[in-house]
Amino acid sequence: MNYIELINHFWRLNKEHSFTPTETQLYFKLLDTCNSLGWKNPFNHSNRFICGEIGISEPALARARRRLRDCGLLTYRSGTSRYQNTVYTLTPPPASYTQTVASAQATTSLKAKTEKTGKTEKTGKTAVTKKTAATKPKNKQRAFTPPTKAAVEKYFTNEKNLPQADSKKLAERFVSFYKSKNWMVGRNAMTDWKAAADSCPAWLNATPPAVRGKPKETPFSNDHKYQKF
Repeated sequence: MNYIELINHFWRLNKEHSFTPTETQLYFKLLDTCNSLGWKNPFNHSNRFICGEIGISEPALARARRRLRDCGLLTYRSGTSRYQNTVYTLTPPPASYTQTVASAQATTSLKAKTEKTGKTEKTGKTAVTKKTAATKPKNKQRAFTPPTKAAVEKYFTNEKNLPQADSKKLAERFVSFYKSKNWMVGRNAMTDWKAAADSCPAWLNATPPAVRGKPKETPFSNDHKYQKF
């Protein structure tokens, strides 16, 4: 089990279940906590702390984690008293899925290696090997252009299957967060904003100024109906 596997597993299930922003925030918060604990799984976590961090109420937390459990992303055991933390266990993707991904990656790697080493052409009885690597100078890496809110909103709507209202608010949070950091990811300049949107929970877990210190319902819409297949 690793960070990338769990992230990809979440977005794969999102295509089927269309998770709400609250459910998405909760999963990535728990994923970040598990990672910070050195991948301790299961692990304890305070409900009040989670609510304060992502700005939701305890009833909203209960609904979100119940749906994540029903979709196969995690399991949990509530404390026997109000002051006892909940025990969470993140569920890794099925072995068949990870094997399929590994096989696809190996095939892609082999194909790239074959294209790089060249191809063999037969002329009469002589085999002539020609390199297919391009002889033209490599193009300089394109300068990063920060995305617009509209572009981020379109990405969440079309690629992540989120409702338009939720996509708009997530896009505003994403752009505001990274704009305040001058589009830096840690100490490095951002090069791929889509990768940052998928794999970095920092912007998603950032508490909006309007709810800082006041745990309440998420500002995103959670009332949309889920598409059934």
